[in-house]
Amino acid sequence: MAENRQFDIAIIGTGITGLSAAHHLLRLGTRRLCFFSDQHGVSTTQHSAGLIIAGLMDNITRMAHRHGHGIAQEVWEWSSLAYDRTLEFCQHFNIDQHSGQRVRWIFTPDELQEAQSAEKIFHDLGFSTELKVSRSLSSEDCHPVGLLATQDEGHKASAVNLHSFLNALEHNCASVPRLSKVISLVQTADGILIRDSNSQEYLVEAVILANHLAIAELLPSLKPALVSYADQWHEFDLKQDLSNIGLSQGTYFSWKHAHYWGGVVGPNRIRLGGARYLRPLAGFEAQNADLLSTVEENLRESWHRLFPDNPIIISNASGAGLDCWPCDELPIVGPMFGEPRILVATGYMGLGTAMGFYAGCCVAELIQGLRPPLPRSLWPERLRTLAP
Repeated sequence: MAENRQFDIAIIGTGITGLSAAHHLLRLGTRRLCFFSDQHGVSTTQHSAGLIIAGLMDNITRMAHRHGHGIAQEVWEWSSLAYDRTLEFCQHFNIDQHSGQRVRWIFTPDELQEAQSAEKIFHDLGFSTELKVSRSLSSEDCHPVGLLATQDEGHKASAVNLHSFLNALEHNCASVPRLSKVISLVQTADGILIRDSNSQEYLVEAVILANHLAIAELLPSLKPALVSYADQWHEFDLKQDLSNIGLSQGTYFSWKHAHYWGGVVGPNRIRLGGARYLRPLAGFEAQNADLLSTVEENLRESWHRLFPDNPIIISNASGAGLDCWPCDELPIVGPMFGEPRILVATGYMGLGTAMGFYAGCCVAELIQGLRPPLPRSLWPERLRTLAP
């Protein structure tokens, strides 16, 4: 059995998480790195809408109810750090980005009740948010038809040029060799033995698994926790400038408990996503992520109902992809239970541009013996009881 020790750390997956891990390892002085291609050969990052926020898609009430206020606070703080670090990277490398507000539009009494509970939780945990009922909203702005209130979570949203973002990471990691697909990982007394599709073997000190849903192929014990789901987004040009409705470029909005979401990416240009309930099983456990015309049409109709005076006039870009929704709705980032030299980073639930970038940073720092502000609640160890 030939063993090749020319690399110390192997990164499996070359999407935003893998590239970020390599970028931060290089920054910390590590040079003996290599990439192995994703099991499926396609980066999920390529399908992203390029919209980033602090926090999660769902309101903080869901996280607090399921996991308690302590974990909700940890995850929200970590997500905010992810947002801030991503923007710092964009600014440092002159990547085009526009920042705006993160708002939730509220149309029904049950949404309003949840927003009121969320406002109390936010304030109790030390976060700033403001619930503005319709009578206190500015009369200068044109609001969506039927709006009851707006939950404003502050200046915590941005639209980034994803192509430039990935190019900057690729450029920074150009010195890292790229090898073929990994077939298996075996933990030995001397390190992690990697076998690839070319029948080559490599013995490395540590492995970072940043290959999304395909992690389950190499770590079957995580398979029960990694649930796939399909989603899509569409970019539309509108008849009028969005400043007429009080939406600045970079603003991120959602409504109907985040079943619909979108962002402002130009003076009269938006990206809309969601309406997954039109897919079988709401997109969960999907094997493919095709662009569905029924979803696109529903997104169009939903916007027209909200803003009948500013209709969609042109359809531009679109994207569809499979994302990962962990079974307990927490990102999975950290060393694998029972295999501490294997680090995992996945499960960002539609927020992979910022969370993926920061997860790569965190696992790189863990490998270097540093202590990043990564909540222990995100480590894979919480899922060990799911292992067969």
